[in-house]
Amino acid sequence: MSQQPKVTIILNVRINSRHRLERLTKLINKMICLPECSLSIRIRGALALETQIMLNKIFQANDFNEFKIYIGDNFRQWKMNTLVQVNDSPSSQYLLLQEDHFPILSMDNLNIFIKECISEKVDVGIVTAWHTYREFREKVAELPNSKIGAEGIFYELTQSPWKILKIDKPRYLVPLVGYFKKEFLVKVLLTPRPYLRRYPALSPFDFEQGPNAKWVLPFKIGFTKEEIFACIDDDIDIPGTSLQSRGLYELDQIRKNEHHTYVAINSQNVIAKLKRNLPIGKYRNGIYSNLGSSRSKLIWVFISNKIMTTLKFIDSCIYSSHAILNYIFNISERYYRKKTKIN
Repeated sequence: MSQQPKVTIILNVRINSRHRLERLTKLINKMICLPECSLSIRIRGALALETQIMLNKIFQANDFNEFKIYIGDNFRQWKMNTLVQVNDSPSSQYLLLQEDHFPILSMDNLNIFIKECISEKVDVGIVTAWHTYREFREKVAELPNSKIGAEGIFYELTQSPWKILKIDKPRYLVPLVGYFKKEFLVKVLLTPRPYLRRYPALSPFDFEQGPNAKWVLPFKIGFTKEEIFACIDDDIDIPGTSLQSRGLYELDQIRKNEHHTYVAINSQNVIAKLKRNLPIGKYRNGIYSNLGSSRSKLIWVFISNKIMTTLKFIDSCIYSSHAILNYIFNISERYYRKKTKIN
């Protein structure tokens, strides 16, 4: 019998296009080189079965047996589906990944960082969005009680230092991609927070906890000293930082503004239809061609932004209401949550 793996790599991804399938297979080929790991992969989307066949071929070719593949979903909620994967795994340490993030350093660097996270009893380890977390990382490194290791910077983040740090753009206290200790990961997967949601429950972005999510504090955080993972096609608010922007990954697809899941109710889709059908003129580069004056363009941009803000708020209310009602009244989900807490 094989030794129990110390780290389980979890992916819960929607594969509905060739470029996503190719990205996932490239990532898996990298991750099976991480020592003492197992893989738990949930595949949703139109190419789920084809993806399963491709992954099985990779595992067979590399004589890799520490994996489990899930097809589809149990609860139609990303967090609950991922919780099933956590409960089914033998590990107490996890690495959450998505197919659009790719390692740019060797697995040795990642392995050392994970070992340090385990040794330091870290709850959350930031392994990607290197440029986005720069201010956060550098301010933490300057604090007197921080610890700097071979590959990581570690700190016990409580309410007081979080206020003192005053990070301009902390992005997320709890990111989608990162290292997690089991107890903390289960805590986030079980919560109905954030109460006001920007994304539907089946979207992976529903997992993330923003800078105002102080309910997760205190917890121990870790940052990599070097950039280990980077997003393939999203600059994450800092232009030129994605792998495609830096020329480190082939341009296989321009990123689309989507939730990474099918959304039955999404009023923001109305905007695209309006742009195509309004009798104002040809729409190009965010403006209509026959809006000649600067004033008319500014007015249109102002109106467009207000419409989009309103529709996003409507969608947020729908997602939030659905999540809370489901959290209260979904019997099978409540039973599973209760069982998880007992265990």
